[in-house]
Amino acid sequence: MKRRGLTLIEIMVVIVILGILATVIAVKVVGDGETAKLRTSEFAVKDVAGDVERFKFQHQRYPELLEHLVFRPDYVPAEGWQPFRSEIPQDAWGRRLLLSVPGTDGFPFDVVSLGEDGVPSADDLCSHASRR
Repeated sequence: MKRRGLTLIEIMVVIVILGILATVIAVKVVGDGETAKLRTSEFAVKDVAGDVERFKFQHQRYPELLEHLVFRPDYVPAEGWQPFRSEIPQDAWGRRLLLSVPGTDGFPFDVVSLGEDGVPSADDLCSHASRR
């Protein structure tokens, strides 16, 4: 009886197939991670916009800075002050969100994440859909 092993070509074909599979899986996993960061940042922007609206409801004006959701601003009386957030809000890329009062396109304010690139551009995430 003759014993037969794998030839060098067969081994190379298996290695190439495994490499292709690993590449496809890696691209899928990395792509999903960026999608998750995008969705998390969109949620953070909308959540902070809600806090800005609640601040306006309680204090009859919009905060000048997002820090005013954490630390009491001078124009708010100390009596009854409760912070709206425990820390200054950030997006999923670890950058602070931005607040503009007044906002663009006739909105009273905008809460913005500069997105993955961290610079003002068309891919920024905004609390108002017309900015996106």
